Amino acid sequence: MNPFAAAPPLYQDRIDGQTQPPRLHLVSDLDVSGAYRPWHLSLNSLPDGSWVIQAGYEAEVQQLWPMAEVDKIYIEELRGRSRLMLSVDGSQHCVAYYSHYLLLEFAAFCRALEQARKGNEPLMPLNIDPHRDPNSGEPLSDRGGHTIRGGIDRVTLRRLLSLLAPYKLRVTGQILLTFLSAAMTLIPPLAYMAIADQVIGENQTDKLLFWVGVMLVAHLGAFACNWGSSAINAWLSLRVVGDLRSRLHDKLQRLRMDYHTRNESGELVGRTTSDTASLLHFLVDGLPWMLVNLLTFIALSITLITLSPSLALWVFIPVPLIVFGGIFFKGKLSPLAHRFGNRTARLHSHLGESIRGVKTVKASRQEDARQQSFEQVNEDLVEVGFHLEKTWLGFAQTTALLMSLGTVMVWYVGTGQVLKEAGSAGSGITLGTLLAFVGYIATFYGPLQWFAAVANWMARAMAGAERVFQILDMPDELSEQDDRPPVSDPHGDIHFDEVHFSYERGKEVLRGLNFTVKGGEMVGLVGRSGAGKSTIINLICRFFDPTSGSIRIGEQNLEEVNLTSWRQQVGIVMQEPFLFDGTLLDNIKAGRPEASFDEVLRAAKAAHAHEFIMAKDDGYDTRVGESGVKLSGGQRQRISIARAILADPPILILDEATSAVDSETEKSIQEALERLVEGRTTIAIAHRLATLRHADRLLVIDEGQVSEQGTHAELLDNPDGVFSKLVRLQQEINELRSTQEAYRDH
Repeated sequence: MNPFAAAPPLYQDRIDGQTQPPRLHLVSDLDVSGAYRPWHLSLNSLPDGSWVIQAGYEAEVQQLWPMAEVDKIYIEELRGRSRLMLSVDGSQHCVAYYSHYLLLEFAAFCRALEQARKGNEPLMPLNIDPHRDPNSGEPLSDRGGHTIRGGIDRVTLRRLLSLLAPYKLRVTGQILLTFLSAAMTLIPPLAYMAIADQVIGENQTDKLLFWVGVMLVAHLGAFACNWGSSAINAWLSLRVVGDLRSRLHDKLQRLRMDYHTRNESGELVGRTTSDTASLLHFLVDGLPWMLVNLLTFIALSITLITLSPSLALWVFIPVPLIVFGGIFFKGKLSPLAHRFGNRTARLHSHLGESIRGVKTVKASRQEDARQQSFEQVNEDLVEVGFHLEKTWLGFAQTTALLMSLGTVMVWYVGTGQVLKEAGSAGSGITLGTLLAFVGYIATFYGPLQWFAAVANWMARAMAGAERVFQILDMPDELSEQDDRPPVSDPHGDIHFDEVHFSYERGKEVLRGLNFTVKGGEMVGLVGRSGAGKSTIINLICRFFDPTSGSIRIGEQNLEEVNLTSWRQQVGIVMQEPFLFDGTLLDNIKAGRPEASFDEVLRAAKAAHAHEFIMAKDDGYDTRVGESGVKLSGGQRQRISIARAILADPPILILDEATSAVDSETEKSIQEALERLVEGRTTIAIAHRLATLRHADRLLVIDEGQVSEQGTHAELLDNPDGVFSKLVRLQQEINELRSTQEAYRDH
């Protein structure tokens, strides 16, 4: 179902005798009773210029609300679904129910209706990624992606093989060696036949050495060809998977932040490791087998028919059963392979969470609970893995049984024909021909044996490949950005104009936010937890884009400037600083790798980090460990501040920049920051409100809007204001802590 499908005629605007599309139109997947049935909503213009909201089925408009009578438009989230509500003269009315697949569409529709209610032009955003696959219509786990098709899909296989394109010469060499290897396997059974019929049957002993030599040369040739082909294949497989792994890592760095908020990091690590490992296994083992055995199968079929058409028929009888059985089992294996991959990703996610949160686990004595939770995830993986292996083994053993029956019949029928030939009946075959047949049977049935193994490998590999390609196909934040103009005035004013924003669930965090930060001004953002302060920072850094409204730097809309150019103008010190597993020097230079050591020293001293760095045995060459685990919280924070100072950006963002340092260190850092903010635009969030008293202006954010603004002193002069209440609450908390510390000391 397409939520933006064309409106049916019943919902068209009728103005001045002409029929026009409604200004807004949306189709819900639930009707007003909550049943799964298309439900149409539209915003229409009337001839007098007013607005009316219509809702109903395709053939019947059941509800009409003149916009002039509507007091409020809002969304109410329920368990498993949500609904769009109107308040009319104090009474509440449900306009539509909808599933969570349509959260973003309805959030945008609600905002557009609210714009119309306020007398503004109602607009729907143009960048909402589809929630269903445009081809299959199935819901998507990731908006803008595609449905994993499952099975041995030709498109996925073609994309996988296209990765070999840069290595055409090696691929050609491998194919040639594979062809020669297949040809070599045809020679030894012919030698068996010659030895049996000529050397033994006709006592031509002088030919024994020749035919033994032929067999030896064939085996040595097959060995050399197989070795060369395997060596080339191993290099190609590792190279291709390495290229794919590198592309996947690069893609993960460039995906939009909303993708990372929807997906566990452990799952993404699993796709980068486990799924690519499945591909490697298939490319190293499965693909060469498929190529060799396909050629061998064709050549042997021709050879067997040439030797004895009647005996070849008995060899061919199990083939249709094995082939159709393989098709049947493929349908069983593919979904199991996808389930196995998903369970593996969940295991990686759970394991990563336990390792990252080991301190919290220990502190809250949750070791047993975490272990029980992990064992459940692990048990799910074991169960699916066993089901997958059991299904494959059932197919493999059935295939082996059918091939054994074919071999038995060849011996039975072939022996009878040899005896007829020996009895001069003239309708049999020679003993040498029978031995050649028996020699060829194992090689002939080999391609059918690999069908079981490769079907299993290919099912896993294709499932992994689709999950990898699903990530590679996601739009990244830098797409179509290169040709956009750079920031022309990074020192200009930053304007928020009617900015609305909601995360994936559709619940608005910012609701029509309006404010301006003047160039060179230091502005502090304060407010209760969850008010939207960090969201404002995320939007300024363009980790996310507004759902509607605009953010401008000077006269340029941020969404219309080159993203790389913009981020070069912004330095940020986060509440939870992240350090790379490298040296202290590398981490400080992360934002400006070309900086000299003297510049690094000045930045470290300004951030009051130089003293503790020099106290380390290796100084600036000290390795910090994963995520800076070898440093204290305050030390990590000072390194991140030094990094921002070194980058020297015109716009500085301080997100709780001194939250992890003690009072003495905080005072020193505040002095450094006061010098740093001179001449640059600074936006700061602070846990301790007193640290923002030197800001030029404070913006109090409450429920996604600016409720108050002014200097620290001006806001305190309003005892009933939100800021004054927050200050009093913080003072009470500080007094309570002081009392508790004094009691403990006593």
